[in-house]
Amino acid sequence: MPLVVFNETMWQPVWDVNINAINEKFTCPLLLNSPIIALMLTAPIFQVNWRQGAYIQREVFSGLVVGGNVDARLDSARKLYVNRLQIFTYNFLCNYTLTATCFVKGAGVRLNAWEYTGAIT
Repeated sequence: MPLVVFNETMWQPVWDVNINAINEKFTCPLLLNSPIIALMLTAPIFQVNWRQGAYIQREVFSGLVVGGNVDARLDSARKLYVNRLQIFTYNFLCNYTLTATCFVKGAGVRLNAWEYTGAIT
């Protein structure tokens, strides 16, 4: 994996969504291309048994049409925990979007994502 020395000014916000339905699939409206993203799922009232709040998957436009579907999932779903900032790294570089399936809902439940735009050497 390449070396990254994080610069706090190089994080670009790319996604901010209110979560108001359990097991609904949310899709980031932007195409991302950084191999490093940060995600935060926040819930103001949260119980200990809610540690895992969502699954996150990366999807790309493959160009292949199989069964009418042209999107492909590159990675298995990753767990996103409630009230914990998580940084995910990817080895395969491409344009992609994120999808989230959330298990928590309610007033004040939000999902935020930031893309790292700094140098990766």
